[in-house]
Amino acid sequence: MILLPILRVPLKLLRLKLCYANIFFRDINLRGIVVESITSVSKTVVVCVAGFEGLSSTAPTFLNLTEELLLSAAIPIAEVFRYDSTGIGLSDGKYYKITIATLVDDLTHAIDYLLNSYKKIIFVGHSLGSCIISQFLNSTGNYFHIEKIILLAPALDQHDLHRYCKPIDVCKSYRARLCSQEDFSFKLNDYENHILHMHGNQDFVVPIESIKRPLKHRLIVNTNDHDLEEPDILQEWTIKAVEFICRNE
Repeated sequence: MILLPILRVPLKLLRLKLCYANIFFRDINLRGIVVESITSVSKTVVVCVAGFEGLSSTAPTFLNLTEELLLSAAIPIAEVFRYDSTGIGLSDGKYYKITIATLVDDLTHAIDYLLNSYKKIIFVGHSLGSCIISQFLNSTGNYFHIEKIILLAPALDQHDLHRYCKPIDVCKSYRARLCSQEDFSFKLNDYENHILHMHGNQDFVVPIESIKRPLKHRLIVNTNDHDLEEPDILQEWTIKAVEFICRNE
């Protein structure tokens, strides 16, 4: 497994640097963007996991949060890794072969490499990405420390979400193949104090009503934007996420 810097670009007066990352495994290349703080001596890394057909590498959701976290003097973050799952965006692979197992495998290999340098992780997952994080945490040993988990419009209860899909909805057949009837929310019970859940109150892709067990820390915003990318909404939840990560709990 190899991670190779391809290009480095100075950002924000040389306080940050960017490189394109490449992890080779399973005869494919998993690629993404690494943004690193030049001055930080932290051992904490942020890993962004996109949702259904999402691109962590370029999504405004993750771009804005990356900058806010790395440029905040109050948060000791070493780097943010935004990777694209196999078969999507920058990464190799066949999209139609994606399963929850291959998505978890992608995350596992990313974490394995990062843990060569870092021992503390903050996860940020959007929509289906929350299921991947949940499954990953329940299929690995406790060999790293979870600082915080930020869940954006999480599609955790795949069983209940079937009720909100029309019979001809392509997303329904995809969920049926990818996640079946599983409810991933219970797999996060051990991390509840470290989780911040943020959701639009009018989200029609993953209705907030599908979250049957409200998490302890959450922010409900007034929007129907599942991606939470509307400028005002994006800024609102980003500030909340930064504040939550700053807390010592």
